[in-house]
Amino acid sequence: MRSVILAIAGGCIILLTCLTHELHAQIRDNRLNQAENHLQRGAPEEAAALLSNLLDEGNHSPGVYEMLAESLLQLGEERRAEQVLEKGLERYPGTLILRYHLARSLQFREPEKALHILRELETDLRDNPVNIAVSASDIRWYRGLIYSHTAGQYLENGRFEESASAYRQARRLLPDSASVHRGLVVSLMRAGDFDTALEETEQSLLYFRSDPVLRRLRIQALLELGERKQAINYLGELIKAEDEQLELTLTYGRLLVEDQQTEKAAEHFESLLQRYPRNRDLYESLLDLNRSHLNFEGQAELLRRMSLQFPGDEGIVLDLAGIYMLQGDQDAAIALYDSLIATGSEPLPLLRRKTALLMRDDRYDEAYTSLLPFEHIPGAAYELAYAAFRNRMPDEALNHINQYLSENAGDAGALDLLGRLHQARSEYTEAEEAYMRAYRAGSDTPDAILAYSRQLPDHLRADTLLNGIQKNAAQLSVWRAQLSFESQTALRGGALSAFLEPYPLSERVKDREAGVEKLVGELTRIAGAAETSALLDPIAKNHLANTPFVLLAGSLHEQAGFSGRARDLYMGAIAAAARQPGPHLALARLTEREGDMAGALLWYERALGISAEPEIYSALIRLHREAGTLGSLCDRWLVQYRSGRAAPELRTHLIEALHKAGRYGEAREIATGNN
Repeated sequence: MRSVILAIAGGCIILLTCLTHELHAQIRDNRLNQAENHLQRGAPEEAAALLSNLLDEGNHSPGVYEMLAESLLQLGEERRAEQVLEKGLERYPGTLILRYHLARSLQFREPEKALHILRELETDLRDNPVNIAVSASDIRWYRGLIYSHTAGQYLENGRFEESASAYRQARRLLPDSASVHRGLVVSLMRAGDFDTALEETEQSLLYFRSDPVLRRLRIQALLELGERKQAINYLGELIKAEDEQLELTLTYGRLLVEDQQTEKAAEHFESLLQRYPRNRDLYESLLDLNRSHLNFEGQAELLRRMSLQFPGDEGIVLDLAGIYMLQGDQDAAIALYDSLIATGSEPLPLLRRKTALLMRDDRYDEAYTSLLPFEHIPGAAYELAYAAFRNRMPDEALNHINQYLSENAGDAGALDLLGRLHQARSEYTEAEEAYMRAYRAGSDTPDAILAYSRQLPDHLRADTLLNGIQKNAAQLSVWRAQLSFESQTALRGGALSAFLEPYPLSERVKDREAGVEKLVGELTRIAGAAETSALLDPIAKNHLANTPFVLLAGSLHEQAGFSGRARDLYMGAIAAAARQPGPHLALARLTEREGDMAGALLWYERALGISAEPEIYSALIRLHREAGTLGSLCDRWLVQYRSGRAAPELRTHLIEALHKAGRYGEAREIATGNN
């Protein structure tokens, strides 16, 4: 009986143990299911925490390693995923799904190693198909993805040939991926191989006929190869087939403009505007077309239409005011500024433009009175001071600038203006004090530098003056380049800053050049002409395109007896700015003073080819008369005059030359218009 009881008890223990193991297994299975659910609903952090606990508790099944690695990869923790997978592969070497995920974890950091693992997997699956969640086609797709990613990295790092090679590998594996085809074409184009890029684009378009990126790349490749007509024809075909593609039609119009088919381009853009009246790109394209033909009225009309389509856009109104300025209709521009000032939140920039226009027309009193109602606005006191200064109202100007400085004591520009005001009132002590304050506040104007230098001993004064000359020469070079650019882009009415600034850049340049002359004069007084000549020479050679400074330095060289140094400087300036008459004229004068009349004639002739200054005509008449060749000069000028292509100034000087050559009858015919 006892043995039976023991047997029953033992059986119960075994049964209980089995039930306990089964219960634990069910709990584990439930936790794996929970982790899988977390992944499916996009909660990889919760899945990773649950799976990490399972590993810590001793559950080392392949599924735990697989799902934990997947969770970590979704979290972007590739290195941790790699560590988990390597531990899993130590326990289950050769497990295909773990090797697959290991390749995924390595794809960004070690793409070559990842590709090697995937190639091996692909071979293993082909030779020995097994039932896992990843197929051979999945692995092939992933290899293509890695090649594509690697190609993109090469492209970003400027390794274009390697990028193209990697994209070719990706295309072999992912032939249906349009992005891979695009990447290959872009790599070839960045490498400069436009012929191959065009071939590849045309091949890709056989499979991706409507891909907009590939279409644009084909157009770009054609343009890079100089095939603009072919690009225009291709675009025309696309537009006929797919009329709704606005981007294509815009490109088509712009290419027509580049191909000088301007009327066709204008008609094309106008027809598009009828369908897309609120498209800014269309307006901009038409504006560019009108700008290229200096059609100010066309620009004004477009801007007026834009202002109706985009009410409240201040930029359009400002552009329209700018066109009115270039047309010379200052009152229309001022009216627009007034409308913006009445409604805008920041009137001061608009007031500055308005006063600039008024001052440009010498309407200084209007400029000043238009600012007065806004004197309470921060910064307006400075504008009022300058307007009063230009309007010859020194007392009012002084009151306004002092008011401004009471709130902006360290404004170097305002302190410079204070110095100018005191100078205008012949208050030289106060002017000197104001310029000293300006220098301490950071001003590098010549007057501020001069004022500061007067407090120093001579040896320190020379260094300060030279440093000031150097700084101002550099600043003038920058400003002159800016003026040149503005005069080319404004196209009419001078540099644009003359319309926008009460103290325009052209006037600042003149004032600064006059100040530099004062600095050079003071340095010459202290150091002597020879020493100053030597000090200025390297500065001038660094700013050869700054013609006034070069002429100033060259004049000092000549004054100090260094004509060779002056000649070298003038020649350098001619090489740097061939269309500037000043260096040619200076070289002609120097050559004449040295007694080389033939050389002087040559340089005067070259100067005349650039400028019609009276001095040049007079010098040519004088030198030819001395050389006995005045008759041949008259004959040459007569031919030019009768051709109708001569400068208007030639007539006056031709009459003078004929008189001095004793050819009075011909001179009389020219003078009476009977030639």
